[in-house]
Amino acid sequence: DKDVMLEAVQQSGGALQFAEGGLRADYDLVLEALRQDGEALQFAEEGLRADFDVVIEAVMQNGFALRHASDFFKADKDVVREAVKQKGGALQFAEDRRGWWNELDGGLQADHELVLEAVKQDGDALRFAEGGLRGNR
Repeated sequence: DKDVMLEAVQQSGGALQFAEGGLRADYDLVLEALRQDGEALQFAEEGLRADFDVVIEAVMQNGFALRHASDFFKADKDVVREAVKQKGGALQFAEDRRGWWNELDGGLQADHELVLEAVKQDGDALRFAEGGLRGNR
């Protein structure tokens, strides 16, 4: 029952794991769960884990929710930036989607601006940065 699930996720976003039927694909219900607990993204239907608004809501509530986003968003600089603003350690979930045409680009974990944002939030996030940034002066 959607009303019961809505009440449950308003109290605890993780209650989304108990949703049955199509409720894990219900946009409004999932957003409500994510407002309480971004990590509830792991219980959302796969299509919603590939929806920009859903993923942004999740990572703004808990940056570590990035680990449950579709691979596309793990490689999206704007989404990763929002995640590391909330939890610097979310940098570890950023994916490198470089192809042969830009293999010299170090990827998101070598992006100076993104790494700086991550370490401002959590100094330990530096361990997830590309080696060159760890020695940057």
